[in-house]
Amino acid sequence: MLNSAALFNLSLTTALSKIKSLTLAISVSVYLTSQAFATDPPVEAPPPHNPYEDFTTTYLENIPTEAFAWAQMGIKDYAYSFSRLCFCTDAGVVYNVNVRDHKVAAAYNSFTGMNLSADELTTLPTINEMHVQLLKQNNKAHKIEVTYDSRWHYPKKVYIDIHPMIADEEISYKIGYFAPIEATAEPFSGQPPEVQ
Repeated sequence: MLNSAALFNLSLTTALSKIKSLTLAISVSVYLTSQAFATDPPVEAPPPHNPYEDFTTTYLENIPTEAFAWAQMGIKDYAYSFSRLCFCTDAGVVYNVNVRDHKVAAAYNSFTGMNLSADELTTLPTINEMHVQLLKQNNKAHKIEVTYDSRWHYPKKVYIDIHPMIADEEISYKIGYFAPIEATAEPFSGQPPEVQ
């Protein structure tokens, strides 16, 4: 039978052993935790939700196809009528436009009966510029609706809503008529070209 001193030593040895095991377990836990935080990069909070960036876009396969078909035709001199359908000062005004060598050469405002000045001509797009705008907005704008002329491949009617959360940034216009013209013909002055 063990005497009290031996029993005390045995209890003390058992207690010390348990303390050593517990100390070792705590040390290992502290070491592993410090290593985990030392090697992992800090976790960044996600950016706040921005509803202005959260919208679907439209991609129309015929936009590049029609632009290519127009370019293949090589038409650089033409006349067309153009009107904006928007919340703008000239909404609904029909412009009869004459394009020479891919540049707007002259235009007639059907509302005022006046030819446009050189500065005003810069506000009217060529058909090349319309195609470029559609190509840029394809799969970027929220909504695109476009109807093309089956013979000449120009956009007859266009509606682009760039962003659903922004008002009055829509782009909308139509072309009423289109006709290639001979390069030798003079740009019209004072009257629109004949509709063909």
